[in-house]
Amino acid sequence: MRPLSALPEPDFKLFKLSSKIDFIRYFSFVNKSIDLHLPKSHIEYKPLRANGHDGMLMTIHDPDYYDLIIVDRELPDATIDAIEVSCDYTPKGKGLPLTERHERIEEMRQWVISHLLPWQGEGIQAATRVSRGRGHSAHVFKGVIRRRARTEETMYYGHSNSMYADRTKPNFASMRLYKKVTDNNGSLLPPKHSCRLELTLTQLGCNHFGLTSPESIFNFEFREFGQYFRFVNPEIKQPIFSKNVRDRHHRIVKHLEKEMMREAEETLLRVGSHAASHVELLNVDRHHRHTEGNRRILHSLDDLSRRVKKHLQFVREWGSF
Repeated sequence: MRPLSALPEPDFKLFKLSSKIDFIRYFSFVNKSIDLHLPKSHIEYKPLRANGHDGMLMTIHDPDYYDLIIVDRELPDATIDAIEVSCDYTPKGKGLPLTERHERIEEMRQWVISHLLPWQGEGIQAATRVSRGRGHSAHVFKGVIRRRARTEETMYYGHSNSMYADRTKPNFASMRLYKKVTDNNGSLLPPKHSCRLELTLTQLGCNHFGLTSPESIFNFEFREFGQYFRFVNPEIKQPIFSKNVRDRHHRIVKHLEKEMMREAEETLLRVGSHAASHVELLNVDRHHRHTEGNRRILHSLDDLSRRVKKHLQFVREWGSF
Protein backbone atom coordinates (compact mmCIF):
# COMPACT_ATOMS: atom_id res chain seq x y z
CA MET A 1 0.00 0.00 0.00
CA ARG A 2 1.16 3.53 -0.76
CA PRO A 3 0.40 6.48 1.59
CA LEU A 4 -0.36 9.80 -0.07
CA SER A 5 2.15 11.99 1.74
CA ALA A 6 1.76 14.67 -0.96
CA LEU A 7 -1.54 15.85 0.56
CA PRO A 8 -1.00 19.29 2.18
CA GLU A 9 -0.88 19.38 5.98
CA PRO A 10 -1.98 22.61 7.71
CA ASP A 11 -0.29 24.09 10.75
CA PHE A 12 -2.98 23.48 13.38
CA LYS A 13 -1.31 25.96 15.74
CA LEU A 14 -2.39 28.77 13.40
CA PHE A 15 -6.08 27.98 14.05
CA LYS A 16 -8.45 28.17 16.97
CA LEU A 17 -10.79 25.18 16.99
CA SER A 18 -14.08 25.68 18.82
CA SER A 19 -17.34 23.73 19.02
CA LYS A 20 -20.82 24.97 19.84
CA ILE A 21 -24.52 24.18 19.53
CA ASP A 22 -25.84 25.96 16.41
CA PHE A 23 -29.45 25.18 17.07
CA ILE A 24 -31.64 22.85 19.03
CA ARG A 25 -35.27 22.12 18.17
CA TYR A 26 -37.86 20.91 20.66
CA PHE A 27 -41.31 19.41 20.26
CA SER A 28 -43.83 20.10 22.99
CA PHE A 29 -47.48 19.13 23.35
CA VAL A 30 -47.90 22.41 25.23
CA ASN A 31 -47.58 25.77 23.46
CA LYS A 32 -45.94 28.07 26.00
CA SER A 33 -43.97 30.20 23.57
CA ILE A 34 -45.26 33.48 25.01
CA ASP A 35 -44.49 32.54 28.62
CA LEU A 36 -40.88 31.37 28.21
CA HIS A 37 -39.32 34.84 28.02
CA LEU A 38 -36.61 33.68 25.61
CA PRO A 39 -34.89 36.22 23.31
CA LYS A 40 -37.14 36.58 20.27
CA SER A 41 -34.21 37.36 17.95
CA HIS A 42 -33.07 33.74 17.75
CA ILE A 43 -36.23 31.76 18.50
CA GLU A 44 -38.62 30.25 15.93
CA TYR A 45 -42.02 28.84 16.82
CA LYS A 46 -44.24 26.62 14.72
CA PRO A 47 -47.66 25.93 16.30
CA LEU A 48 -48.85 22.33 16.00
CA ARG A 49 -52.12 20.64 16.84
CA ALA A 50 -51.40 17.12 18.10
CA ASN A 51 -53.50 14.66 20.14
CA GLY A 52 -55.92 17.38 21.18
CA HIS A 53 -53.14 19.69 22.40
CA ASP A 54 -51.99 23.04 21.08
CA GLY A 55 -48.37 22.01 20.73
CA MET A 56 -45.37 23.55 19.00
CA LEU A 57 -41.99 23.05 17.42
CA MET A 58 -39.52 25.50 18.94
CA THR A 59 -36.07 26.13 17.46
CA ILE A 60 -33.42 28.05 19.41
CA HIS A 61 -30.55 29.32 17.26
CA ASP A 62 -27.16 29.85 18.90
CA PRO A 63 -28.64 28.94 22.29
CA ASP A 64 -27.20 30.38 25.44
CA TYR A 65 -26.91 27.75 28.14
CA TYR A 66 -29.48 29.66 30.18
CA ASP A 67 -31.91 29.23 27.27
CA LEU A 68 -31.51 25.47 27.62
CA ILE A 69 -32.09 25.70 31.37
CA ILE A 70 -35.29 27.73 30.88
CA VAL A 71 -36.69 25.10 28.50
CA ASP A 72 -35.76 22.32 30.94
CA ARG A 73 -37.52 24.19 33.76
CA GLU A 74 -40.64 25.32 31.88
CA LEU A 75 -41.13 22.44 29.41
CA PRO A 76 -39.70 19.34 31.15
CA ASP A 77 -41.95 17.01 29.10
CA ALA A 78 -40.78 18.35 25.73
CA THR A 79 -38.63 16.20 23.46
CA ILE A 80 -35.55 17.13 21.42
CA ASP A 81 -36.49 16.98 17.74
CA ALA A 82 -33.12 17.95 16.18
CA ILE A 83 -29.75 19.41 17.10
CA GLU A 84 -26.87 20.91 15.13
CA VAL A 85 -23.31 21.12 16.43
CA SER A 86 -20.55 22.99 14.60
CA CYS A 87 -16.76 22.99 14.74
CA ASP A 88 -15.02 26.16 13.54
CA TYR A 89 -11.40 26.39 12.41
CA THR A 90 -10.73 30.12 12.86
CA PRO A 91 -7.35 31.59 11.83
CA LYS A 92 -5.59 33.20 14.79
CA GLY A 93 -4.50 36.84 14.77
CA LYS A 94 -6.83 39.85 14.89
CA GLY A 95 -4.51 41.90 12.69
CA LEU A 96 -4.14 39.16 10.07
CA PRO A 97 -4.69 40.58 6.55
CA LEU A 98 -7.99 39.48 5.02
CA THR A 99 -6.27 37.84 2.03
CA GLU A 100 -4.01 35.75 4.25
CA ARG A 101 -6.93 34.90 6.55
CA HIS A 102 -8.96 33.52 3.65
CA GLU A 103 -5.93 31.65 2.29
CA ARG A 104 -5.63 29.85 5.62
CA ILE A 105 -9.36 29.10 5.69
CA GLU A 106 -9.15 27.65 2.19
CA GLU A 107 -6.09 25.60 3.14
CA MET A 108 -8.02 24.12 6.07
CA ARG A 109 -11.12 23.53 3.96
CA GLN A 110 -9.08 21.61 1.41
CA TRP A 111 -7.47 19.58 4.18
CA VAL A 112 -10.86 18.67 5.65
CA ILE A 113 -12.11 17.53 2.24
CA SER A 114 -8.97 15.46 1.79
CA HIS A 115 -9.18 13.73 5.17
CA LEU A 116 -12.76 13.72 6.48
CA LEU A 117 -14.46 10.31 6.46
CA PRO A 118 -17.88 10.55 8.17
CA TRP A 119 -19.14 7.21 6.82
CA GLN A 120 -17.98 5.29 9.91
CA GLY A 121 -20.46 7.30 11.99
CA GLU A 122 -23.75 5.69 12.97
CA GLY A 123 -26.72 6.34 10.71
CA ILE A 124 -25.10 8.59 8.11
CA GLN A 125 -25.60 7.40 4.54
CA ALA A 126 -22.73 7.66 2.05
CA ALA A 127 -23.94 10.45 -0.24
CA THR A 128 -22.34 13.74 -1.27
CA ARG A 129 -23.28 16.86 -3.21
CA VAL A 130 -22.24 20.48 -3.50
CA SER A 131 -24.26 23.69 -3.66
CA ARG A 132 -23.44 27.34 -4.20
CA GLY A 133 -26.79 28.62 -2.93
CA ARG A 134 -30.50 28.01 -2.61
CA GLY A 135 -31.90 26.15 -5.61
CA HIS A 136 -28.52 24.88 -6.82
CA SER A 137 -27.26 21.33 -6.34
CA ALA A 138 -24.51 19.44 -8.18
CA HIS A 139 -23.20 15.90 -7.95
CA VAL A 140 -19.70 15.01 -6.81
CA PHE A 141 -20.08 11.47 -8.15
CA LYS A 142 -22.23 10.77 -11.18
CA GLY A 143 -20.75 8.98 -14.14
CA VAL A 144 -17.46 10.74 -14.88
CA ILE A 145 -18.17 13.76 -12.62
CA ARG A 146 -15.62 13.63 -9.81
CA ARG A 147 -14.63 16.87 -8.16
CA ARG A 148 -14.31 18.84 -4.91
CA ALA A 149 -16.53 21.58 -3.59
CA ARG A 150 -15.23 24.89 -4.92
CA THR A 151 -14.41 27.78 -2.59
CA GLU A 152 -17.86 29.34 -2.95
CA GLU A 153 -19.70 26.03 -2.60
CA THR A 154 -21.00 24.14 0.42
CA MET A 155 -20.12 20.46 0.67
CA TYR A 156 -22.92 18.19 1.90
CA TYR A 157 -22.39 14.74 3.42
CA GLY A 158 -25.32 12.37 3.92
CA HIS A 159 -29.02 13.20 3.49
CA SER A 160 -30.39 16.25 5.28
CA ASN A 161 -33.80 15.45 3.78
CA SER A 162 -34.96 11.93 4.59
CA MET A 163 -37.04 11.72 1.41
CA TYR A 164 -33.79 11.19 -0.54
CA ALA A 165 -32.37 8.62 1.89
CA ASP A 166 -32.40 4.84 1.55
CA ARG A 167 -35.41 3.83 3.62
CA THR A 168 -33.92 0.41 4.35
CA LYS A 169 -31.08 2.04 6.32
CA PRO A 170 -31.07 4.43 9.29
CA ASN A 171 -30.70 8.12 8.53
CA PHE A 172 -29.61 9.79 11.75
CA ALA A 173 -27.26 12.52 10.58
CA SER A 174 -25.94 14.78 7.84
CA MET A 175 -23.01 17.22 7.64
CA ARG A 176 -21.95 20.44 5.90
CA LEU A 177 -18.56 22.00 5.18
CA TYR A 178 -18.15 25.61 4.03
CA LYS A 179 -16.32 28.89 4.46
CA LYS A 180 -18.31 30.89 6.99
CA VAL A 181 -18.30 34.66 6.42
CA THR A 182 -21.95 35.49 7.20
CA ASP A 183 -24.43 34.81 10.00
CA ASN A 184 -28.17 35.54 10.16
CA ASN A 185 -27.99 37.14 6.68
CA GLY A 186 -25.37 39.61 7.86
CA SER A 187 -21.62 39.83 7.25
CA LEU A 188 -19.27 38.69 9.98
CA LEU A 189 -16.22 40.68 10.99
CA PRO A 190 -13.03 39.19 9.43
CA PRO A 191 -11.69 37.82 12.79
CA LYS A 192 -14.81 35.61 12.93
CA HIS A 193 -14.42 34.16 9.42
CA SER A 194 -13.79 30.43 9.62
CA CYS A 195 -13.82 27.03 8.01
CA ARG A 196 -16.97 25.48 9.46
CA LEU A 197 -17.94 21.82 9.74
CA GLU A 198 -21.49 21.12 10.94
CA LEU A 199 -23.27 17.98 12.12
CA THR A 200 -27.09 17.86 12.19
CA LEU A 201 -28.98 15.04 13.92
CA THR A 202 -32.56 14.13 13.08
CA GLN A 203 -35.08 13.11 15.74
CA LEU A 204 -34.09 9.47 15.14
CA GLY A 205 -30.45 10.43 15.63
CA CYS A 206 -31.22 12.32 18.84
CA ASN A 207 -33.13 9.32 20.19
CA HIS A 208 -30.25 7.03 19.24
CA PHE A 209 -27.80 9.07 21.30
CA GLY A 210 -30.18 9.50 24.22
CA LEU A 211 -30.89 13.17 23.52
CA THR A 212 -34.57 13.07 24.37
CA SER A 213 -35.75 15.32 27.20
CA PRO A 214 -34.50 18.90 27.69
CA GLU A 215 -32.54 17.70 30.72
CA SER A 216 -30.61 15.10 28.71
CA ILE A 217 -28.51 17.78 26.97
CA PHE A 218 -26.79 18.66 30.27
CA ASN A 219 -25.43 15.16 30.83
CA PHE A 220 -24.50 14.45 27.23
CA GLU A 221 -20.89 13.79 26.23
CA PHE A 222 -20.48 15.55 22.88
CA ARG A 223 -17.37 13.44 22.29
CA GLU A 224 -19.82 10.80 21.03
CA PHE A 225 -20.19 12.90 17.88
CA GLY A 226 -16.49 12.41 17.16
CA GLN A 227 -17.35 9.39 15.02
CA TYR A 228 -18.70 11.79 12.37
CA PHE A 229 -15.84 14.31 12.69
CA ARG A 230 -13.31 11.60 11.85
CA PHE A 231 -10.16 12.25 9.84
CA VAL A 232 -8.08 9.61 8.08
CA ASN A 233 -4.78 9.21 6.26
CA PRO A 234 -5.85 7.10 3.27
CA GLU A 235 -3.63 4.61 1.50
CA ILE A 236 -3.91 3.03 -1.94
CA LYS A 237 -4.27 -0.75 -1.74
CA GLN A 238 -2.92 -3.16 -4.32
CA PRO A 239 -5.70 -4.82 -6.36
CA ILE A 240 -6.34 -8.47 -5.62
CA PHE A 241 -6.05 -10.99 -8.45
CA SER A 242 -6.08 -14.75 -8.02
CA LYS A 243 -2.79 -16.62 -8.21
CA ASN A 244 -4.00 -18.45 -11.30
CA VAL A 245 -4.71 -15.17 -13.13
CA ARG A 246 -1.37 -13.71 -12.04
CA ASP A 247 0.55 -16.74 -13.26
CA ARG A 248 -1.20 -16.87 -16.62
CA HIS A 249 -1.36 -13.14 -17.36
CA HIS A 250 1.52 -11.67 -15.40
CA ARG A 251 2.22 -8.70 -17.68
CA ILE A 252 -1.44 -7.78 -18.15
CA VAL A 253 -2.11 -8.02 -14.41
CA LYS A 254 0.88 -5.82 -13.64
CA HIS A 255 -0.37 -3.19 -16.09
CA LEU A 256 -3.91 -3.35 -14.69
CA GLU A 257 -2.65 -2.98 -11.11
CA LYS A 258 -0.70 0.11 -12.05
CA GLU A 259 -3.66 1.69 -13.84
CA MET A 260 -6.16 0.86 -11.10
CA MET A 261 -3.90 2.27 -8.38
CA ARG A 262 -3.23 5.39 -10.45
CA GLU A 263 -6.98 5.95 -10.93
CA ALA A 264 -7.67 5.45 -7.21
CA GLU A 265 -4.96 7.96 -6.32
CA GLU A 266 -6.30 10.46 -8.84
CA THR A 267 -9.81 10.10 -7.42
CA LEU A 268 -8.55 10.67 -3.89
CA LEU A 269 -6.63 13.79 -4.88
CA ARG A 270 -9.48 15.20 -6.98
CA VAL A 271 -12.36 14.31 -4.65
CA GLY A 272 -11.19 13.56 -1.09
CA SER A 273 -11.25 10.74 1.46
CA HIS A 274 -15.05 10.46 1.35
CA ALA A 275 -14.53 8.89 -2.10
CA ALA A 276 -13.67 5.67 -0.25
CA SER A 277 -17.38 4.87 -0.37
CA HIS A 278 -17.00 4.53 -4.15
CA VAL A 279 -13.42 3.30 -4.58
CA GLU A 280 -12.47 -0.08 -3.09
CA LEU A 281 -8.74 0.57 -3.38
CA LEU A 282 -8.85 3.46 -0.87
CA ASN A 283 -7.89 2.02 2.50
CA VAL A 284 -9.34 4.18 5.27
CA ASP A 285 -9.86 1.71 8.13
CA ARG A 286 -9.23 2.42 11.83
CA HIS A 287 -5.49 1.93 11.36
CA HIS A 288 -5.30 4.95 9.05
CA ARG A 289 -6.75 7.69 11.26
CA HIS A 290 -5.20 11.14 11.40
CA THR A 291 -4.03 11.28 15.04
CA GLU A 292 -3.60 15.04 15.44
CA GLY A 293 -6.75 16.02 13.55
CA ASN A 294 -8.91 13.64 15.61
CA ARG A 295 -7.26 14.58 18.90
CA ARG A 296 -8.04 18.26 18.40
CA ILE A 297 -11.65 17.70 17.38
CA LEU A 298 -12.32 15.43 20.38
CA HIS A 299 -10.79 17.98 22.77
CA SER A 300 -13.04 20.65 21.27
CA LEU A 301 -16.15 18.48 21.74
CA ASP A 302 -15.07 17.70 25.32
CA ASP A 303 -14.79 21.43 25.96
CA LEU A 304 -18.37 21.89 24.77
CA SER A 305 -19.52 19.22 27.25
CA ARG A 306 -17.67 20.94 30.09
CA ARG A 307 -19.17 24.34 29.27
CA VAL A 308 -22.73 22.99 29.28
CA LYS A 309 -22.23 21.19 32.61
CA LYS A 310 -20.47 24.17 34.17
CA HIS A 311 -23.40 26.50 33.49
CA LEU A 312 -25.90 23.94 34.81
CA GLN A 313 -23.90 23.49 38.02
CA PHE A 314 -23.71 27.26 38.51
CA VAL A 315 -27.48 27.67 38.22
CA ARG A 316 -28.20 24.77 40.57
CA GLU A 317 -25.81 26.15 43.18
CA TRP A 318 -27.12 29.73 43.05
CA GLY A 319 -30.78 28.99 42.47
CA SER A 320 -33.29 30.54 40.09
CA PHE A 321 -32.32 33.63 38.10
